[in-house]
Amino acid sequence: MTVLWTAEPERLRQMTLAAAADITGVDLEDLRLVRACPQCGSASHGRPIVLGGPTVHVSLSRCHDRGVSVLAAEGPVGVDVEPVRPPAGLTPRRVAHWVRVEALLKLTGDGLTVDPEAVDTADVAGLHRVRQWPAGSARPGAFALDLDVGPHHVAAIALPDRGQSRSDVSLRWAASEA
Repeated sequence: MTVLWTAEPERLRQMTLAAAADITGVDLEDLRLVRACPQCGSASHGRPIVLGGPTVHVSLSRCHDRGVSVLAAEGPVGVDVEPVRPPAGLTPRRVAHWVRVEALLKLTGDGLTVDPEAVDTADVAGLHRVRQWPAGSARPGAFALDLDVGPHHVAAIALPDRGQSRSDVSLRWAASEA
């Protein structure tokens, strides 16, 4: 699994495609990054998809001066990033909870079709495993893992829960703070 972050969010797409080329062994020029909504089929929103090579799962998130993406050949992933300085009424702890939930909703492909307020996690040895999921929706076997992307942002990735411990999760980092 590869995690990319940059202080130049406009570079995130190109960095993600370059990482996908590295993972798949396909020439960068042959790959395209598109979006596809699983609910309505729109290309203007939805899960990012790398076309032109073997399957590599991707999730992207941007806010102000930070962009984060995660790529994995093994299966779906999710990511979210937000500034530490929360909007009025939100504590930094609540923002951290939000990025975990948003990453989980991206992992499952549900996005905001699931009420984020109905999702909760429990910290089990550094992995925030799903504890509560909305009634009527299949509860995913998944967890969120907090990422360090600098002192002014909070980020998390979400992965399928296969019973792994924190030490089982191996991340390959590629950062650009230029």
